Amino acid sequence: MNPSNVLDEIHHEADTSEDDVDDSEKCSVCKLFTPAELKYCICLTLVKWAQCDVFDSWVHLKFCTPVQVLRRGDQFLCPKCASKEK
Repeated sequence: MNPSNVLDEIHHEADTSEDDVDDSEKCSVCKLFTPAELKYCICLTLVKWAQCDVFDSWVHLKFCTPVQVLRRGDQFLCPKCASKEK
């Protein structure tokens, strides 16, 4: 088995596992558990999430919102709620 076959198997498994994730556990913006930018990433990458204070939905920080860091006690609005406030 050559390395490209191994990589193809990893990608196939990643696609399958995405389908197995419950919708409530996916990002409310991109509708994915793993950001699309990391689909072909072959290294371990930790993704930060934030929960919207209005809808209680979860969003990938940095990938699906301009917010990159939240501190304890910070208010966070998903992009949909933030656009309604403007």
